[in-house]
Amino acid sequence: MIATSTTHAQSTTDYADAVITNEDPIPGPPPKPAKRLGNLNFGVGYDSIVGLAGHLSMGYDKFLGIPDLHVAFGAQHTDFQSSAHFGLVGPFTRHSPWFWTASVHRDQSRLARELDLQVTSNNLHLGVGRALGKHWRVSTGLRSASHRTLGGGVLLDNAPTSFDGLALDPGRLLQAAWFEVEHRAENNPTGNFLQLPTGLHMVARLERSSSSLGSDYTYTHASLRASVGVDMPLGTHLLMTGRVGAANTPSADQMPLMDRYRLGTVHAFGGLMMPALGPTIDGTTAPLGGSAGAYGRAELSVPLWQRIGLHAFGGVEGGGIGQNLLETDTLSAGATVFGGVKWQSPIGPMRVAWGSPIAAPDQQPPLFVFQLGQAF
Repeated sequence: MIATSTTHAQSTTDYADAVITNEDPIPGPPPKPAKRLGNLNFGVGYDSIVGLAGHLSMGYDKFLGIPDLHVAFGAQHTDFQSSAHFGLVGPFTRHSPWFWTASVHRDQSRLARELDLQVTSNNLHLGVGRALGKHWRVSTGLRSASHRTLGGGVLLDNAPTSFDGLALDPGRLLQAAWFEVEHRAENNPTGNFLQLPTGLHMVARLERSSSSLGSDYTYTHASLRASVGVDMPLGTHLLMTGRVGAANTPSADQMPLMDRYRLGTVHAFGGLMMPALGPTIDGTTAPLGGSAGAYGRAELSVPLWQRIGLHAFGGVEGGGIGQNLLETDTLSAGATVFGGVKWQSPIGPMRVAWGSPIAAPDQQPPLFVFQLGQAF
């Protein structure tokens, strides 16, 4: 995966020390730097799984001049997958602990370059929540989505029979209720992959979809994703990330294809993992995904030349995809060791990484990632 340079929508201003003279009196201390309110990130890159990719994201904390009204937009594209989202978060009243959220998401994927199969998802999320202290918040709401599968005949001919329903009923409506608990540390940047987060960032989510909500899907889905960053001696930094989740559903086609668990694609957990884990369309590497998944990654960053922002990094990641996390015979697992360098270059943050599978169901080629700008 890949990216380019990072700029800020409103940058911090540097003020020189004021010289106070009788001819030019300046009362009081120099003005404080302006508070940073937003960011803009964009980039391009390449990796050996998805090929060329492009990315754009933007966030602003005072949308339309309204304090505490946050807006976020993001989009990314490869030659066979793309996604975009737009979201708003705002308080019910000024400085209120209660807030509302609204967002729309669009995802489109062919799952593999060699297939005519195309899956499209349009999502609307609405919710309300409350901040609990400085770092915790809870929220609940509804999700409504339309799903459409084009060229679904390939599912009938080459996929496990449990996916036949997606081909026979290509247009479906999802209605679901959800509940989330979130913890976010103060230093947990999400925009620039050279910024090293510290503390805990965690989101636990429970979602339920059923015919009683007017949905064409039936499942109960629980998930947890978290990251922990730790500053260590000599400028080193350890970052551990992970995600685990599972859906209780009567059959595979009762969980949206775009929501199923995958590794190594736009709709995956990220990292360098190989994509062909879990169920695939016969004769291809097109990942149908599992209704359960787990992923973990540990990365150690070591400064090589602090003055120019040059770091080396390395670590290990592993994951499993299946139909039930508690039944090991349904899991398809893999692991990768990786290493590389990242540099705050004059044209933007740059990252190069190489990985080699150490445990995989089939022989996998070495993995390569180049990024210029924001990571995604």
